[in-house]
Amino acid sequence: MTKLTQRGDYTTISQSAIALLIGQGRSLTDIARMLGVTKSYISRVNSGQRALTLEHLAALQEKTGQPIPLLVLNAMPRRSVRPDLLPLYDMTLKLVQKISKPDNKAVLAKEKPISRSRKVRAKAA
Repeated sequence: MTKLTQRGDYTTISQSAIALLIGQGRSLTDIARMLGVTKSYISRVNSGQRALTLEHLAALQEKTGQPIPLLVLNAMPRRSVRPDLLPLYDMTLKLVQKISKPDNKAVLAKEKPISRSRKVRAKAA
């Protein structure tokens, strides 16, 4: 796995991600096993005393099959989004959900990139 560089504090995202997994019926022990950490560590993350690292989020992505952006968006309580940003949040969530579906990944992989000449013609139209 690639070493990720972490900037910032992921405490709120971490708490929300753990709450999301618990809401899906997973126990703290299950989550700890998934990430290769102790139940105590996950308990501290859940209480806001610790935060998951980018490596932990990448492991969650691998284990749950959900891309990190989708995990983060799903974990973020909608009520925590500023009202003026709710339309953007909703559009982003829908887009990430759409491109995260396995059947869409195959379609996206087969699409040809738009050539420069096609881009120019599209702008002119």
